[in-house]
Amino acid sequence: MKLTIEHSDAAFDIPLKGVLRIGNDEDCQVQLNRPEVWGVHASITDTGYGYVLKIESAPIRVNGERIENGCLLYAGDGIEVSDIKMYLVDDNYIPKTVKQTDAFEDQQSADEHSSVFGIRPLSGAHNGQFVKSHFHHADGWHIYRSEGQLALVTNNQSIRVNGQSVENIWLKNGDRIAYKDLLLRVECPGHSGFSKFSPSHPRNVMLSESLNETSPQPAKTAQSWRTHSWWITLLLGLLLLIVVILSLS
Repeated sequence: MKLTIEHSDAAFDIPLKGVLRIGNDEDCQVQLNRPEVWGVHASITDTGYGYVLKIESAPIRVNGERIENGCLLYAGDGIEVSDIKMYLVDDNYIPKTVKQTDAFEDQQSADEHSSVFGIRPLSGAHNGQFVKSHFHHADGWHIYRSEGQLALVTNNQSIRVNGQSVENIWLKNGDRIAYKDLLLRVECPGHSGFSKFSPSHPRNVMLSESLNETSPQPAKTAQSWRTHSWWITLLLGLLLLIVVILSLS
């Protein structure tokens, strides 16, 4: 993972299970020469389970939100210190290009599919609301659904995915899309490392939903029998006890 500075070629590796310091001291790997930046302003630590931002002095902003103590960081997050914006970049991420975007131009809407397949805004007025159809931004870029996949068509807009600037790519589960103050996360588990046998696979979710809607009556009868079997067993036991007592008297 790297930390990059916007409008600059500078890139800083986050040490494996180490610390990357941000400030204006000589000991900081990321030196920001601004009067409002402290000696050690913040640090990013690779904990082995994730990346943790720790505020060492004054608050900063992550994805537009004021952070006073610390938070977890993910690839694609934007960090603002003073008037300097930085991005956490997954340098192992290799975008897959969409070669033909013309096929999507006539697609204005899409039927909603399984709730595990789509994108989720992580900022703005629609924060947390799940989008299960095509996504069209007012600035002219789009995310289209196509046969179980999501295609990002940028139309020359400056968009970052997992911290990298991209143009017309296929999206996969977990990708984080950043555009200005908007942050989106792709949730498409059936197509990125999730087994097709997993209950969360879109095909299996839809299959489960259809089975629930058409559950056969015998299954309910069997469940009812199991629910009331305890008192039937108790009744048989009492009858057997009475028979034994009568035979001994």
